[in-house]
Amino acid sequence: MSNEWKIYTRTGDSGETSLIGGKRVPKFHDRIEAYGTLDELNSFIGLIRDQDIDRHIKEALIKIQDRVFVAESLLALDADHMPQRKLPEIEEEDILFLENEIDKMNGSLPPLTNFVLPYDFSLKKLLLQKIKISIGLCIGR
Repeated sequence: MSNEWKIYTRTGDSGETSLIGGKRVPKFHDRIEAYGTLDELNSFIGLIRDQDIDRHIKEALIKIQDRVFVAESLLALDADHMPQRKLPEIEEEDILFLENEIDKMNGSLPPLTNFVLPYDFSLKKLLLQKIKISIGLCIGR
């Protein structure tokens, strides 16, 4: 048997997928929706990161992507069947880092005097709202 890593597992063909820990859940489960939406955000961040942008912003986006990936893994974790290996966590310093970076980016923007037509930032804002709703649904259940 090959040790080749494949992007498919064929274990979700029946409409279910596994959380970290092995618990099977439907593919439409709130957790799957939540970490799938975070994955979408990470893809958008990657698209922006790959542009010709300021080095500091690029490095900040790499760190943000890493933390988003950690959040995805935490959402995929079945608390009833904890893995043997401890997963990374989101720390207070991660939140402060993100807030600082948002403040820096907002500080470099001209003041808004009217509504603007949607563009890439608007897509990210909508996606972030969707993420908050998805995570809220997971936490609330």
